[in-house]
Amino acid sequence: MESDHVDDEPIVPAPAVEAVWRAVQALDADDRTQARELLAGADEVVHELGHAELGRAAALLVAGLLSTVLPDDDAPRDDEDEDMVGMALKAITTRIHASFPEVSDRIPLLVAVVSAGLTGQNAVSWCERVGVDDPHDALALTYLLWLVRDLVDSLYEQPGIADELVTTALLSDQPEDPSEMA
Repeated sequence: MESDHVDDEPIVPAPAVEAVWRAVQALDADDRTQARELLAGADEVVHELGHAELGRAAALLVAGLLSTVLPDDDAPRDDEDEDMVGMALKAITTRIHASFPEVSDRIPLLVAVVSAGLTGQNAVSWCERVGVDDPHDALALTYLLWLVRDLVDSLYEQPGIADELVTTALLSDQPEDPSEMA
């Protein structure tokens, strides 16, 4: 799964996306140690691609999942849309503090990625500009992805829909744009 390289949009290697998704699945099993190992160097993908690619991959999936809950481009925007962004940011930051206090210092990074995803901006490009290359950043973004997956399931009122969207995108033979995950 690589994003299309349109208008100089960054490409995220499929192995990085798959590695991040495996780490999210480890979190499902409440195995934070395994999730950390997958991101910190136990997986050869990390050695080959580095932590920056894992962070970018997590940002790609976060933005892709969030794009599935955005109104159509043709739909008129109103104050409710801005309220949705604010409510989502508050819910996510509250859950990060409660569930993953070890990455609370990365809240500004996480808020920026969520904001980019909810406003239709390119979260991967944003990560490149900021320089997300620390293992702690990749871990924080993976935790965020895990929470966003739950949020998408809740908003659709369909447990497992986010998994289905990501799995379908990962299994696709064609390059995938994150906004085409829905």
